[in-house]
Amino acid sequence: MCVTGHPGINKGCHYVGLDVVQIPFDEHKKMSISHLKAAISSKTVAVVCSAPQYPYGVVDDVPEIAAICKSYGVPLHVDSAIGGYVLPFIEM
Repeated sequence: MCVTGHPGINKGCHYVGLDVVQIPFDEHKKMSISHLKAAISSKTVAVVCSAPQYPYGVVDDVPEIAAICKSYGVPLHVDSAIGGYVLPFIEM
């Protein structure tokens, strides 16, 4: 997950014994796609992206991240607690 991901993900992973790989963000404060591709390995159990992310309110590139996850056969979780409610109406 990106360094901008919600800290609750880190806490949950800690409780179940998973190590979180922190992906840096790019110049637009979105998860760095090149760093994500380099970080995925045979040990990857899931990728987490945000819509929007915790500190900056930026939406990660979910379609591109989803395509990458699909190509690697890795599940994707989109953290969208507030985004699931707000984003469908954002243009209104």
